[in-house]
Amino acid sequence: MSTVGIARTPAGYVEYVFDADVAPRGAVVSCTIRTGVRARRGHPLVDQAFDDYVHGNFASLNRIVVQQDGGGFAMKAWEQLRDVPAGETVTYTELAQMAGSPRAARAAGTACATNAVMLLVPCHRVVAARGLGGYAFGRDTKLALLAHEGIQFGAA
Repeated sequence: MSTVGIARTPAGYVEYVFDADVAPRGAVVSCTIRTGVRARRGHPLVDQAFDDYVHGNFASLNRIVVQQDGGGFAMKAWEQLRDVPAGETVTYTELAQMAGSPRAARAAGTACATNAVMLLVPCHRVVAARGLGGYAFGRDTKLALLAHEGIQFGAA
């Protein structure tokens, strides 16, 4: 059984889908930015984790179990990204190294671009070697999330 919730974040609202039928106790299987919506309670533990994140408890999102499908490298990259703490960034090259493939910076970018559970697998914390880099939900969203976590970027 799936539950859909809409939670407030520093970059707007995210809609998430919690599937109780995956993993031992369920997992978030998708999470994406939405506009023109209002908050709507979904799964209580997920809602509380997003509320805690907004109020500065950045580690709260790590309590949420996530599940998404991907190739071997993407799965490793997503797993490694969950260990990058708020307030820190890594480059695409560093993410590739963390995932065990030091020469796979482009694949690291692809893993970020195909991440179905944004914010929970924090691809906004991955930056280019010489600046901000891309983000599937746009530069302003990435900047807002990073600023909320204490990272300021100039004109990149």
